Amino acid sequence: MAIDLDTPVQYLKGVGPLRARRLARLSIRTVEDLLHHYPRRHEDRSRLTPIGDVREGETVTVGGRVAGVTFRRLRGRLSLVTVTVRDETGVLELDYWNQPWCRRRFEEGQEVIVTGRVASRRGLRIANAEVEILSEEEKEEVIHTGRVVPVYALTRGIRAGHMRRMIWTALEEAGRLLPEYLPERILEERGLLPLDRAVRGIHFPPDPSELPEAERRLKYDEFFLFQAVLALRRHRVRRGETGHRFRVGRELDRRIRRRFPFAFTAAQDRAVREITADLTDPRPMTRLLQGDVGSGKTAVALYAILVAVAHGAQAAIMAPTEIL
Repeated sequence: MAIDLDTPVQYLKGVGPLRARRLARLSIRTVEDLLHHYPRRHEDRSRLTPIGDVREGETVTVGGRVAGVTFRRLRGRLSLVTVTVRDETGVLELDYWNQPWCRRRFEEGQEVIVTGRVASRRGLRIANAEVEILSEEEKEEVIHTGRVVPVYALTRGIRAGHMRRMIWTALEEAGRLLPEYLPERILEERGLLPLDRAVRGIHFPPDPSELPEAERRLKYDEFFLFQAVLALRRHRVRRGETGHRFRVGRELDRRIRRRFPFAFTAAQDRAVREITADLTDPRPMTRLLQGDVGSGKTAVALYAILVAVAHGAQAAIMAPTEIL
């Protein structure tokens, strides 16, 4: 079937119903959701280290050929697959504990790129290395090693390699379909990447220098959309959008003030007068209350809340600290 942005993610090659249910835990339900599942961070695996130069304790990326694969049954249910990788400068062994299926993955002569942390117990070794096996047609499609590699938020049942492969496939199938909503003039004036190129760059930058440019475009979009929502709201208010009207007479003012164990300051009284004037207007109030720490801003906000409650409405206060 043809893949587009609205296609349920289960129909993307390499996903299927089971992984789709697991991806739903990350709010990924469509191909477009998958494209916008941005990395938490990136690892630079673009520099290949000759095996002869690697040292114990380093996390390295090396290239070479598989020189041999061995499988051993150990005590109990333990097993060990060891893959020997060789380049012109040395030999490195990859250990996979209790993963017997790995022996079927590797074949002598395969060209591989390997990333992992090096130990030197009985020679240079990496446990559970990430490996990219290169076929002739795949050498231009390295996604797990040998480049700047994305690191994603995951969920149970979805491994890092699975997520990278699924997002790579989504980019290949539908990345070009992402609609560009910014005018070309804005892109030129701000020096921004087109959206499809930025999304590809945030996942798999073709060059490390393009990653900051991709991040810049996507951050610009976040601020732009936030400002657009605020502008639309202001426009609706100015156009006459109506809200609740709360009248505050002397009796209600007296009842509310009696609930406070102190008298309001002159500045608080002034703020209350301005807020109650807003509350009598049919247009929704948008107001910033500014004051020093301890000046009584919360008390003024509580006054406004009690006005709403007195008229049978609901109110909520969102506080940044437990003290408030």
